[in-house]
Amino acid sequence: MEDQVGKTMKLLKYTTAALILLFSGSIIVIVSIWGECLFEDYNSTQSVRANLLRNIESYQTIDEFKKNFDLNSFQWEEEFGDSLYKIKIKEFKHHNFIGILNITFFNNRLYAVAFYPNATDFNNYIQELSIRNGIQFVIEQNGQFISYTSQNKFTKVYGSNANNNVVWLDSRLEKEYIRWGKCHD
Repeated sequence: MEDQVGKTMKLLKYTTAALILLFSGSIIVIVSIWGECLFEDYNSTQSVRANLLRNIESYQTIDEFKKNFDLNSFQWEEEFGDSLYKIKIKEFKHHNFIGILNITFFNNRLYAVAFYPNATDFNNYIQELSIRNGIQFVIEQNGQFISYTSQNKFTKVYGSNANNNVVWLDSRLEKEYIRWGKCHD
């Protein structure tokens, strides 16, 4: 009988230890997965802004952008989302190409600018960017072309034949937006 009690106590001791390890391991996994989500500040600003397109800079607030950019000269509309706010400007002209300009804010910080020249002008527009701005695009395997400009180490420019657009964005906010998306799916 004493042997049986000893075995039971030993078994209970090992079971308790295993449960503690399992529980601790679960907490570590949860913290490692959600820790980034819990402790990341998705509203911080940076002192160094990236110049994206024609004096449009990353990290501008919506109010700053509206104050500095004469929206009254354009037809424009707004689109609201959970963390995204977009301004769509019609008949925008860039390097003598007419198209649509989309400005995207992530948590009230200017994140990206996308220009959609008329579809028939897209390849000419890409060539013009190379000539006027020195932007050299490299075609990737997925057909998208990409260029990191020398204007600012945080400015990323990429184009897409599929969407007929060129996007200027701040790579820091892009990384943050991707992390935010993983946490909020």
